Amino acid sequence: MPAKWVVGIRCFTCLAGLLFLSVSQLDEFGPESKLSMAIAKIEFEQNFVNQLQKITLLSGNR
Repeated sequence: MPAKWVVGIRCFTCLAGLLFLSVSQLDEFGPESKLSMAIAKIEFEQNFVNQLQKITLLSGNR
């Protein structure tokens, strides 16, 4: 009987730990959502592509 209690307590502890970790991972990366708002703008995409092209030209991979 005591072994069942130990297994039960261990399972409960593991589940509680997983629940705690999953909740702590739900925090927003950017609380003001600046990146999400920037990505939604067309200028962001054009600027990003231009920067990638500059990097490619500077590294001589073209």
